[in-house]
Amino acid sequence: MKPSNACRLLSDNWKIVQFDFNKGLEAGAYKKNFYNAESLNARIPQTVPSILFANGKIADPYFADNVLTLDWIEKKEWWFYTDIIINRKPGRKYSIFFEGINYRAEIWFNSVQIGILEGMFNSSEFSIPEEIIAKGQNRLSLRLRSQENSWEDQPARDISRGTIRTQGTVAQFSYYWNWAPHLIPIGIWRPVYLREKSYASLGSLDASTGISSNLKTGNVNIKCSIIYNTHSFFAGKKNKSSRRVILCGDLKNPSGKIVCSKAVNINIPAAGSGIKNCRLKISVKNPKLWWPNGYGDQPLYKLEIKLAESGGKPIESTGRSMAFREIKLIRNTDSAAVQALSGQSNRMWSIKGDPYPWTLVVNKKRIFAKGVNIVPFDSMYNFTSERYRRILELARDSHLIVLRVWGGGITENDEFYDLCDKYGLLVWQEF
Repeated sequence: MKPSNACRLLSDNWKIVQFDFNKGLEAGAYKKNFYNAESLNARIPQTVPSILFANGKIADPYFADNVLTLDWIEKKEWWFYTDIIINRKPGRKYSIFFEGINYRAEIWFNSVQIGILEGMFNSSEFSIPEEIIAKGQNRLSLRLRSQENSWEDQPARDISRGTIRTQGTVAQFSYYWNWAPHLIPIGIWRPVYLREKSYASLGSLDASTGISSNLKTGNVNIKCSIIYNTHSFFAGKKNKSSRRVILCGDLKNPSGKIVCSKAVNINIPAAGSGIKNCRLKISVKNPKLWWPNGYGDQPLYKLEIKLAESGGKPIESTGRSMAFREIKLIRNTDSAAVQALSGQSNRMWSIKGDPYPWTLVVNKKRIFAKGVNIVPFDSMYNFTSERYRRILELARDSHLIVLRVWGGGITENDEFYDLCDKYGLLVWQEF
């Protein structure tokens, strides 16, 4: 799901500075008033190689063999810091949510360490203690490092290839592949948010679509957790035994009209903390069907999830686009003549003499699944909206249907998958 409306993107006004290992702490880089004249400007998400290149500190890594001179970047620790204005509201809790860093980050807020995050594909949310939040300007600081000895995991080194990269959750291609250089993306490579939470907030949220066998009824199954912390919020107020909140799911058709809405009441204690799990199921008759590129249209529905007080006052909301389609792989039963023509009968994944084993079927229609392998677009991780749009438009205009997201790269972001839905592209996602 998309970040909720309670999240503020922290993208601008970042600075980074390098130190030898463990020297940043000695220099007080974690402190609220820290500043270093050699700091470089950055806009998050961004990796250290990208920031250095943008600031003219390194030559173009993609020109000649410049990239071979850059493993010094991995032998430093990199401090990222930014100032955040917080206008505190009574009873509200605040946290920092990271979608992705590489590889290890130690996190400080106003000179106090609030957490550690390790692993390139791990996201995490860190609560900010109330007593350290200042009214007005606050400082968020991170110490970032690559995997230990990551610079050794590349060709012509003493250790076996893969010895280091396989010890953690990282993008394998960044350590060198036959099509990609060794260039480790130290940094904050996915967005960071400041989240403001009321006494109840949206926790984990999963929504998936399904469709009946006759393609006449579409279903949206929603699983959601509500996190509550009411100790201080209702202090001194009447009716303190419990409070009721409402979780609502609205499904809008491609024209923007609500076609179905479901809600559930949730009682939470007025003086406590915990998690409430709940489910919603939304059904729609005769949904517009989504088709692969070249086989029909791609109508997208919009799901909106809203958490509100019992009187209807909004607390938090989020949403995403969705589509209704039936996708199957069926075993082929073609004749021997077709087998011979296709030249596929002796492949290792089929029984000798059998046809090429599978056909993709979407909404009861057999699809000729033209596809390509897709790898990360940039070793410096400059994944801009314009770049995603341009590449996926090329895929659509090339009459492709399936994109295999190669497992040695990354799990793509929401924008990639949303554009694939928009352009009629199916995704074979490896992990």
